[in-house]
Amino acid sequence: MRDCDNPRKITLIPISEEVYRGIYPEIWRVQKQARSHGQCICPTKLLWKCDGHCGLCQYATPGKFCSLDEPMYTHNGEKVPLLDVIPDGNALGTDELATNKVIFEQLLKRANELMSQSTLIGTLRLSGAKEEAIADKIGLPRNTMRDKIKMVKKILMKEFPEIKE
Repeated sequence: MRDCDNPRKITLIPISEEVYRGIYPEIWRVQKQARSHGQCICPTKLLWKCDGHCGLCQYATPGKFCSLDEPMYTHNGEKVPLLDVIPDGNALGTDELATNKVIFEQLLKRANELMSQSTLIGTLRLSGAKEEAIADKIGLPRNTMRDKIKMVKKILMKEFPEIKE
């Protein structure tokens, strides 16, 4: 048991086998996780003293984790906090996502008007099919299919300038 006035002072108290079996699996789990993440450098001969409160232990280290406020060096040698370097996970707002969805639906509709097999071609390409297999599936020679796709792409790029290759 840790002393409340001095957390580094540990006093051993006798406990029953039942209490021991109830408490120690969680302590062992915390200990094992801390050691695997490099947060515990406690000598093996002292592991029996571990109570699972790593924040109070003299052998605790930051390990593999770092603070988001910790400064990093950019390729220019400039010091910036890690939090400023990590891209925002919500880069697109809800309104932008809705707009993109509408544009995408219009794009697909127009592509199907220009070439009725465009959805099938796109699905087959996404599944990893080769051009020859796709051409056979839609009943066109490979070069003809490629020419039609180029033509449709050229028209769509003119009609939807906000779409990038």
